[in-house]
Amino acid sequence: MIRDLDEGEIRALHFELLLKDIIATAERLPPFPDVAWKVAALIRKSAPAKEIEAVIRSDPRIAAGVLTLGQSGHYGRNARLGSVEDAVVLLESGKLVEIILSASASRYFEGEGGEQEMKHTEVWKHSVAAAVAAEITARKLKDRKALTVFTASLLHDIGKTVLDLYKKIYIDSRICEAARENAPLIDLESTALGINHQELGEHICRRWRFPPEVVSAVGNHHCPQKAASDPHIAAMVHAANVMARAAEKNRDKESVTLEPARDPFFIRLGISEKMTAEIMEELELAMDDIHLFLVSC
Repeated sequence: MIRDLDEGEIRALHFELLLKDIIATAERLPPFPDVAWKVAALIRKSAPAKEIEAVIRSDPRIAAGVLTLGQSGHYGRNARLGSVEDAVVLLESGKLVEIILSASASRYFEGEGGEQEMKHTEVWKHSVAAAVAAEITARKLKDRKALTVFTASLLHDIGKTVLDLYKKIYIDSRICEAARENAPLIDLESTALGINHQELGEHICRRWRFPPEVVSAVGNHHCPQKAASDPHIAAMVHAANVMARAAEKNRDKESVTLEPARDPFFIRLGISEKMTAEIMEELELAMDDIHLFLVSC
């Protein structure tokens, strides 16, 4: 005899099925292109420019993105790039790999028109801002894992690209209530969907076979102290995320004052108030330039 499920059992089943659907959607994302890693390996071997160019050209979309982003002052220092070979010859090797990573990641932040596309564009702009903030911070701190920090910052919100549709169905009606209660959105995601964007991002990056320190940083950028691998990198992604958010609000004429002395992760990293101001100034100048090129990637 089949008995009726009680309310609690129905709710538990709903969450189980919902979570399975979210994970299945994430796993349908196409693999992350390996062009950046192939190029990095060739650069380490001092391979000829033609060989590096051939790898970049193997993905026409990435090749176009390299030319587009390479024109920006932040990456290309106003170098005139007429071809992918020009980009290989004229750009610093680290900057070239960063541009390829950005061009590779851009495809995952596209919506299907309308409101979804606008949301994804905003997430994409924020992701690039965080990656640039991370690169500037790593350079000032003389951190040897600058490219790792850049990569993790670029992908830290990748989980949002999958959760957006589910959030519209299950969360949007409760956002105002959460805002009144000052509840973090990440907690609301977990409560309503059974998973939040950093957890889903960790799952996606692991499936894409990124290094453990990137996976851990993406999965813990809101709580770096919980990172199982390289909490230092997770802390830097956290700091880059905070600074990128502040820069975006400043661009929207919402004055934001960062207080690094009150953030335990800024303190742990040694990011002083003076260094924060310097990073923010450089970040805002870089984003003024880069935003002109983002929509073309």
